[in-house]
Amino acid sequence: MMLALITGASGGLGQAFAQKLDEMGYSTVLVGRNEKKLCELKEKLKNPSETVVMDLASSRNVKELFERFPQIDVLVNNAGFGQFGAITESDVVKDEEMIDLNVKAAYLLQKLYLKELINKKGGIIINVASSAAFMAGPYFALYYATKSFLLRASQAASREAKGTGVTVSAFCPGSVDTGFNLVAGTTSSTKPITAEKAAEYAIKKAFKGKAIIIPTFKMKAAFVMSKLMPEPWLTEFSCHIQRKRMK
Repeated sequence: MMLALITGASGGLGQAFAQKLDEMGYSTVLVGRNEKKLCELKEKLKNPSETVVMDLASSRNVKELFERFPQIDVLVNNAGFGQFGAITESDVVKDEEMIDLNVKAAYLLQKLYLKELINKKGGIIINVASSAAFMAGPYFALYYATKSFLLRASQAASREAKGTGVTVSAFCPGSVDTGFNLVAGTTSSTKPITAEKAAEYAIKKAFKGKAIIIPTFKMKAAFVMSKLMPEPWLTEFSCHIQRKRMK
C-alpha cells in the first residue's frame, strides 16, 4: 500500500494534493484543523484514508503525528498561513503561530520523514513554499521570510538526499485560487491558477526529481529576475506590489 501524508488538507492546495494522489492510487493521511472539511474530503476519495485533526503549530503534535505514521511514501508539507500588513502593526500572537507552523513544523516534518525515507531508500517530500521565497516582502515580511526559509531548507535537504532514492522538492507557485488571501487579509496581486492545476503540476515535477518547482511562465520569469536584479531594486519592486494589494 502506497501512503501519502498531506498537511493543511482541510482545503485549497492540500485538498487538491490529496485528490490527485488518491487518483494515482495512494492511500492518504489527511491532516488539518477543520474536522468537517477533512471528513468531507475523505468521502470524496476512492482509496483508504484517515483524518487527523491536529494543530501542527505545536511541536509536540508534530512529533505525535510522525510517531503515528512513521512509514509513508509521500509527504506533502503544505500547512501554513500568511498575515498581511506592516511589521509594526501585525499581531504578535499570529506572528508566533506563523513561525511555529510555517517554519518549525515544516522543518521538523521534513527532518523526521527524510531520515525514514532515506532508510527505506525511496520516497518524495514536497515542501509547499511560494514565489514569495524569491525576495523580501515589505508589508508581508514574515510570510515571505518563512517561505524563503522553507525554500532554502528544502534545497539543502534535496542535495543531502542525492543518490538515496529520495526526492525533496520545493513548490513555489504564485497566486493560487485558495482561501489563503482571506486568512491573510489581502487580495491576489496576479491572476491565480487553480489549486487543482497547481497540485497536478507539482506532483508531476516532484515525481521527476525536480528540486525547485515553479508553475507558469510568469513565475519562472520572476525567479530569474530575482537572481539578476540587485537586492535593493528587488525589495523596492516587492514593496510596490504589496502596496497595490492594500487598495
